[in-house]
Amino acid sequence: MITPKILWKFARPLPAKATVVQVVAAYALAMHHAGVMRFDVLAFVMAMVCASGLHVYVNGVNQLSDIEIDRINKSSLPLAAGVMTEREGLVVTILAAVLSLVIGATQSMSLLVTAVLYLVNGSLYSLPPARLKSTAFGAGGIIAITRGVILPLGMFSYFNTVLSGAPGLSFEAVILAVFSFGIVFSVALVKDIPDIEGDSRNGLKTAAIVFGPSLTFKLAVGLVSLSYALLVVAGLVRLSPLVGLLLLVTHLGLLAFFLMKSRAVRLDDKMSVGHFYQLFWKLMYAEYVVFPAICFFI
Repeated sequence: MITPKILWKFARPLPAKATVVQVVAAYALAMHHAGVMRFDVLAFVMAMVCASGLHVYVNGVNQLSDIEIDRINKSSLPLAAGVMTEREGLVVTILAAVLSLVIGATQSMSLLVTAVLYLVNGSLYSLPPARLKSTAFGAGGIIAITRGVILPLGMFSYFNTVLSGAPGLSFEAVILAVFSFGIVFSVALVKDIPDIEGDSRNGLKTAAIVFGPSLTFKLAVGLVSLSYALLVVAGLVRLSPLVGLLLLVTHLGLLAFFLMKSRAVRLDDKMSVGHFYQLFWKLMYAEYVVFPAICFFI
């Protein structure tokens, strides 16, 4: 029997929480862009359920295709641990995809296109013949495009349609998506460092295997640093002076904290890398709170 606890582990809590904050931030930025202070409960709930379903599908397909690998790398996951059967996992995954598509089709073209692109990319990541997760940068690229760009911009466009009557994107939504692309790509690089043993046994050529843990780690740290820099520069150039200044101060602090934590990571210690991996997600949560708040209230 699938309990809520098992389903939550199947959905992977860290990225699941990121999905929630991305949808909330998209609504806040859409209100700011439209100049409308209105909370459409139905539209928000539909978007949240749609995004959650997409997330469950992508994680479900990944786990269903990697049961043997996960028994080595992530033995606590429901399918690898045997607390969820493959049939149960397949049913949950298919239902999640169908639910997202139905919501998208009944709500708006923006939401439907977002759902279709997300599902296609999630399949390309895990399933043959593409199986992009088996390549050095294919994994990071497809994850970053899907979660970092397609999801937040698709949600923003949908909410903008709800609030102003037409789809569209704002400068703020785009630069936040650029930041997300960088940090999600970095997440994809770092998450494979502790998984070298299982991945190499199964023929995967992740960045951690091809370039080694040290270089992969440096690439991830550098990409996050660049993402912060691009967001701040964009804010200083295109947004108001006060917003630009607040972005500069807050993001210098976040970047300094991140770099300090990066120096303490021991790449030969799976627990140390795991804690640092969690930090990436926490920084993403923080960004999706800090950036919209600065734009919205200033």
